[in-house]
Amino acid sequence: MRTKQSLWIQPLLVIKRDQAISNLKSTSIQMQKTAALLAQVQRNAEYQKNEVGRIRGLTESGKVRKIEYDAIKYEFDLSLLKVEELKQEQNLIEESVGRHERILMEAEEQLKRHTLTAPSGWVVTQKHVEPGSIVSSGQTLLELADLSEYVIDLVLSEEEALALAKMETIWVQFIHHDLPPVLTYIHHINVDFDPKTRKRLVQLRIPGKESPLVSGGLEVSITIAIPEKNNSIMIPQTFITSKLEQKFVTTTEGQSIQIIPLRIQNGYVVTSKKSIPEISVLTIPRPHVESPK
Repeated sequence: MRTKQSLWIQPLLVIKRDQAISNLKSTSIQMQKTAALLAQVQRNAEYQKNEVGRIRGLTESGKVRKIEYDAIKYEFDLSLLKVEELKQEQNLIEESVGRHERILMEAEEQLKRHTLTAPSGWVVTQKHVEPGSIVSSGQTLLELADLSEYVIDLVLSEEEALALAKMETIWVQFIHHDLPPVLTYIHHINVDFDPKTRKRLVQLRIPGKESPLVSGGLEVSITIAIPEKNNSIMIPQTFITSKLEQKFVTTTEGQSIQIIPLRIQNGYVVTSKKSIPEISVLTIPRPHVESPK
């Protein structure tokens, strides 16, 4: 035969802050009412005390019957008993107020010890425990992240880091997201470098509000224009026209200059500086449109 047994587990911590505040308020109101009633009864007892003294003299002179004196004396004694009763009740209420104040203080202290605070704007990226779980000292409860800014770590060569530092503006493009480029800035360039690769760590920062809110990480693209060492320049392919397998660029003055491409790299044509005058300003050529016959 199987039997079922109900198991009731008492919580490890019960914070009765709101209940303590409510009890304290109601007890304080009760104490105020008792104090007002006590003052009224004390005034009544004082009046009856004076009345008893006056009636006692009249009774001794035979002007008032003794039965009337006894009745007034009885009412006076009842008033004194009522005063003592209210004083005891007031003492009990004061003790109750003190007890509720101590409970409230304990609840406030418990609440302080069991409230987790975090910097404003940070978000919880991972939760390691659930509400009601038993935790131990030093155990990680939550992992937080500051998403107000994102840090991009780049490992660059000396010439790449130098070229990046000389760029007036640095734009970051989010891959796999249809978003416009985001302006970023250099946060830190490590002075030390890897002795094997001769590369160093460069950190960029971008505002968190400019980036997409996705999980699993973000992939970004950054274009760094590195000067050619062999006295050459890089020209975007959109500035170049072809005629009979020859390459030309056009200046803003309309001059057509032939260039000899050395190589094509990431949408740019690398050519010698000698083929283009230094003061030349290049422009994108207009597409050739044949006139209708």
